[in-house]
Amino acid sequence: MNLLQSSLMPSENTNQKNQQALFHLWKGEVLLDGENIKNLKLEWLMSQIGLVTQEPTLLSLSIKDNIAYGRDVTSLQIEDAAKTDHAHTFISLLEKGYDTHAGRVGLSLTEEYKIRLLVVRAVLSNPCILLLDEVTGGLDFEAERSVQEALDLLMLGRSTIIIARRISLIKNADFIAVMQKGQLMEIGTHDELIASDGLYAELLRCEEAVKLPKR
Repeated sequence: MNLLQSSLMPSENTNQKNQQALFHLWKGEVLLDGENIKNLKLEWLMSQIGLVTQEPTLLSLSIKDNIAYGRDVTSLQIEDAAKTDHAHTFISLLEKGYDTHAGRVGLSLTEEYKIRLLVVRAVLSNPCILLLDEVTGGLDFEAERSVQEALDLLMLGRSTIIIARRISLIKNADFIAVMQKGQLMEIGTHDELIASDGLYAELLRCEEAVKLPKR
């Protein structure tokens, strides 16, 4: 079962803050297979979490090394992960393929392709839990659709927490928490929130209006 959260009006968060939020709670508890995560070893727990953000940072290394991210994996494993994400095609079209240099002194990639590489990295790590932080927030709707297809494959069979402004990314969630200025406004499934005609429904109408073609 996927657990997805939509923070539709989030404050500015760093990756570190998002991860720390799982361990330092003001109230309540977070359970993993019935066990309070405070009782688990932090290093092991972090190894079970895959993080994809809207601000992907690539190291000044090859595409291959950026995907491996220090893991002892083969080129075949990297390519298989890229094929799962449908990123193998665009990587293969680069001048040196997986050996193409990326990062600050290397190839300049679009935000969409940078995010796609982070998704490949997450596929390779095979995490039990996914944390997707505003992944498509900086993309246009066309690029968002492409990234969304990759994320849908990545989320299969994994517990997933999504922080997103765009409803298109979270409407299939098991439940959605609508936040505004740090306050919980609504909670429920997509259909339940639409039926209640509150903030979520208003945001959806605004999002759909933006997508309408200009006359």
